[in-house]
Amino acid sequence: MVAIAFVAALLLQTSAAEAVSSSRKQATSTGSSTLEVIRGKAASSTFAAFRARLQQIKDAQKRKIVEHIVGQLEALNKRLTDHYLNVLDKLSGVLNRIRSRADKVAADGFNVLNVQTAISDAERALNDARTAVITQAGKSYDPTVLVEAKLKDNVKSVRQAVRDDLNTVLDAVKAARSAVQKAAVTLAQIPKVDEASSTNP
Repeated sequence: MVAIAFVAALLLQTSAAEAVSSSRKQATSTGSSTLEVIRGKAASSTFAAFRARLQQIKDAQKRKIVEHIVGQLEALNKRLTDHYLNVLDKLSGVLNRIRSRADKVAADGFNVLNVQTAISDAERALNDARTAVITQAGKSYDPTVLVEAKLKDNVKSVRQAVRDDLNTVLDAVKAARSAVQKAAVTLAQIPKVDEASSTNP
């Protein structure tokens, strides 16, 4: 029960520590600006080409539908990559709390080698997930081939590509969350970890 409560506290109270709050704000600002730069470059390099391909469709109503669907897919990609980045920022905050707590109990003479290993694994998972999110944010989803007689298939393939790519990124974010949770559990398994850390603020 103590271990469960300890893990819950680490995972839910991410704004309690001042260092975590500062780190999260910096990461969010940097990450968001990075995504906007990447999106801007992707949009500028693909929009003109997409518009040119769109003009190949003679039916104005079909052009409008395709443009609308592509806009929806781009908005979905932006919304989810923003969300995933926010999740990763929060997980980074949790990991900072775990690292800080591990440093304190290590100063009390406890063996934290397993915790340090779990923290390193979590850092790698977070970096991998963040890279996946940034890469995904730079992708542009418009049909590279627009054949009026096969527009439905063209659009369907793009929708599937968006779904597959976002699921891949989600898997990376889930892996990062699991790695952070493992680090928290590993720390909680140190005997009397709460007493040790509370006596060495």
